[in-house]
Amino acid sequence: YVSILNKYIDIYSNSKKIQGVSLLCEELDKRTGGLLPGNLCTIAGGPGCMKTTYAVNICLNAVKSGYNVCYFSLEETPFNILNKIFSRISHIIGHSLSVQDITQNKLSDEDKSFLFHDLYDYFSNLKGCFHVLGERDLGEYSTKIFEEKIQQVDECIKQEYFSKNHEPDHGIDILVIDHVQLLKYSENLSSNESEFSII
Repeated sequence: YVSILNKYIDIYSNSKKIQGVSLLCEELDKRTGGLLPGNLCTIAGGPGCMKTTYAVNICLNAVKSGYNVCYFSLEETPFNILNKIFSRISHIIGHSLSVQDITQNKLSDEDKSFLFHDLYDYFSNLKGCFHVLGERDLGEYSTKIFEEKIQQVDECIKQEYFSKNHEPDHGIDILVIDHVQLLKYSENLSSNESEFSII
């Protein structure tokens, strides 16, 4: 035990620093310190206003910073989420590929080689780990099945992270549910559960 008084100056000095995952907006990061452990963050907006793209960019930034992400997509397929990530990475590397061209298989042989080798290698060699799940990965909607699947991904990430960084027991840091309104638990709720408790 250490008294907070003995840590006050250090806490005060670090209170304005980004201590969590950057939200990719300087003002938000300054005000919040980033996405911190234990936070529940909701990205809200109308259809087509780039919520998923924003979430994917936050996840990519998190993985680059050494965080482990589980992205649970209920609207788009895991394949489409990965296509968005690879398109974003292509812009970082400097050989831009559009999401549409990747998804619709309209890439030249040269671009496919770039996607399968350079982009894939870049993403695989980032410090953090990224796993994406889709609705079909659940099999059925229940709290038990959802929890079991997240635990399976957590174990998988622990092994993958250890092989990359030789750090044991580092599982999921960020869980993204895109989007949470599509969780269809209402018919499976027991008497002591609510949709809010499940979320």
